[in-house]
Amino acid sequence: MHIKYAGSGFTSSAAFGHSKFCNFLSWLHRIASFQSRTLFPRQLATPTACSPALAAQQKRTMKIYTRTGDKGLSSLFTGERRPKTDEVFQALGTVDELSCAIAIALAHIDQQLDKVQPNAKILNLCEQLEHIQRRLQAVGSSVATPLPEPSTDHAEIHPERNPRYSHVDFPSEVVADELEQWIDQMTEELPPLRQFILPSGGLPGSALHFARAICRRAERRVVRLNTDRPYPTVEPSVVRYLNRLSDYLFTAARYVTVLICIRMYPGDELGRGAGKGGGSGGTIRDAGGAFGKREARNEEEYFHRKQKEQLAALRKHLEEEVQYRKDEILRHREAIERHQKLIDEMEKGK
Repeated sequence: MHIKYAGSGFTSSAAFGHSKFCNFLSWLHRIASFQSRTLFPRQLATPTACSPALAAQQKRTMKIYTRTGDKGLSSLFTGERRPKTDEVFQALGTVDELSCAIAIALAHIDQQLDKVQPNAKILNLCEQLEHIQRRLQAVGSSVATPLPEPSTDHAEIHPERNPRYSHVDFPSEVVADELEQWIDQMTEELPPLRQFILPSGGLPGSALHFARAICRRAERRVVRLNTDRPYPTVEPSVVRYLNRLSDYLFTAARYVTVLICIRMYPGDELGRGAGKGGGSGGTIRDAGGAFGKREARNEEEYFHRKQKEQLAALRKHLEEEVQYRKDEILRHREAIERHQKLIDEMEKGK
């Protein structure tokens, strides 16, 4: 590697190639992702080697089956037993399904990294999606621990959980705000959305659209827990997060499509097509509108332009790489000639 160090940092030469560095980042990301999602599914405190806590952990092993649900009942975090058809388990199952759909989208994005020049934006998106999966674990914990019934004297005040379960309280401000920040960052790099688009964008984009649809269903399931009962059982922050998450997944589907340059299909010429469901008020907006051939041509030209830019960048990188290799060959040839000259002079000196 031809690397020039400067001060405390370093700058790589153009010949080293931006894509090689991106491939290295991609490799590091995959290793970290595999370890965090497969080898270490949960962050646990690490006891000392000879501590009683370590011995207790070694004796306790989590069994996959417990036989406690064989009669169609399951437990909440509070220990309450309910039928598995209860709405709370419908909501929990849909949240779990959403996390699995995001995992599928991550797998498709990871496969695309082998086919295109990876960059920090794609890796950053993958980190955000994995972070969201961890947030959904917290959503499940909150839903599985229903809020208690409010007292009659203060029915308008949200009751607090027993301090024993306070760790499952879902944050009210920061969580949804981080999604809005990510949405705004992606939107700044996307072309203006002037029409509804069909769920598309290759496997990565389509998988994120599918996750977005599941997120809407999860939101409806959670809202039903609050509206179909005498009092709310889930914090408003959970509903707010799921509502904002569907917006994020919609934007992420467009964003990853642009990054890997896959065609997104709009509705037909009459404006018919599946659009983004739900607005700021949560109502389903009618898909469609006046969409003509001009908009289709503009979108096609945009993606062609993006493809040309990527091909031009790739060509420039390859030309620099070829020139670097030629220079290396020339340097080696000159070094061989110098060494041969020294050998000849030593032979004459004998």
